[in-house]
Amino acid sequence: MVREFIKNILVYVIILTLVLSLIPFGNFVASAEKINERNIVKKEPIEVIKKRTATSKTFDNFDNTYSTEISQQPIHFKDDNGEWKEIDNKLIEKKNNKIIKYKILQMNLR
Repeated sequence: MVREFIKNILVYVIILTLVLSLIPFGNFVASAEKINERNIVKKEPIEVIKKRTATSKTFDNFDNTYSTEISQQPIHFKDDNGEWKEIDNKLIEKKNNKIIKYKILQMNLR
């Protein structure tokens, strides 16, 4: 009688295991990820200034990835401290001397 009882329990455990193996638990994970994606506020990428070069900018996407924008022309220059600065092509005009200067580089043009 005890053997019959253990045998029945073992049969039920095997059947339960087989039924549970048929349930697609991956769908539960996928739906939980979708819910989390809706609740996450997407942040705008921010430039990583330490990764600048003369012709590129690198951005942190806040999802453990980086994006790099590469230009054919130089978009940065090294200042006296060796740091990359943006090239600003805006001109400043001084009316008294009629001298035009680049805003960042302060180069005189006549």
